[in-house]
Parts: sequence; structure tokens; C-alpha cells
Amino acid sequence: MGVHFREPLGLKALRPENLVLQRQEIAVSLMSGEKWSISGPFTNVSDMLSAIAEELEVRVGGVTFDVLQGDVNVESMADVSCITGPLTVVVTGERIFLEDMWDNFDVLEQPDDAPVGDDQYCYWGDGTEIHRVKQADGTWKYHTEG
Repeated sequence: MGVHFREPLGLKALRPENLVLQRQEIAVSLMSGEKWSISGPFTNVSDMLSAIAEELEVRVGGVTFDVLQGDVNVESMADVSCITGPLTVVVTGERIFLEDMWDNFDVLEQPDDAPVGDDQYCYWGDGTEIHRVKQADGTWKYHTEG
């Protein structure tokens, strides 16, 4: 013998099988004027930035970049649904080998917004560590130790 409770109005829509992420098509352009679009659903800003990074890799190679909606960096926006485009990609530099390795091996996901002079490190392998030191201009300098 079981008891059956009627589902309150609206609760059914919140079941995981009923949740559908809205598909987004967002216009993106480089400062040079080259344009394309990315499509998702994007569950967070990181997913959106990954889609842009993949396209940039094909178009201009490995670069570091900021993504702006108007004059606001999208990384400062907590709610991805507020990002509707158009977006402007500002290339800030070329990626370097140790920076790529840092991204792969920094399992602690140490913060990028560290104070100037902060020395962060992660284990790379065979007793070698990748270190990065925050510079006054906001960039990181990478080197190895070990």
C-alpha cells in the first residue's frame, strides 16, 4: 500500500529531464573586423570562452584574449544568460608553451587575480615544477624549477 502525492503545479517543469538549456547564437568579432558566431547552449562563461578559444585557434593560432560585451569583460559576468552579444575578442598576446602546460597541470586551479609578486607553482613531472609570478602589468612570467 503506497501513498500517492499529487505533484504541485510547476514542480514538474523543474525535473532534470524537463530542463532544456536555451540555444544561443552569439555574434563574435576580432578587433580586425573578422566576424563569426558561436552557438551553444552555454551553461557558464567558461563554456562560452572555450568555444571562442577553439575558433581562435583555427583562425589566428594560440593566443591569450579578453572577450568584451560592450566595454564589459564577460569573465566579470556571473550569469551567462546576460551575455547576448555581440562580443568583441581582444587578442592580448601569444600563448607560450609553459602557459599551456600550466593550464593542463594546475589541478588546484589557482586564481589568476592574485596580487603582484605572487609566486604560484604546480607539479609538472619528474620532480619539475612550473612556477608563475604575477607582474605589475597583470601578466604572468613562467619558469620551471627542479
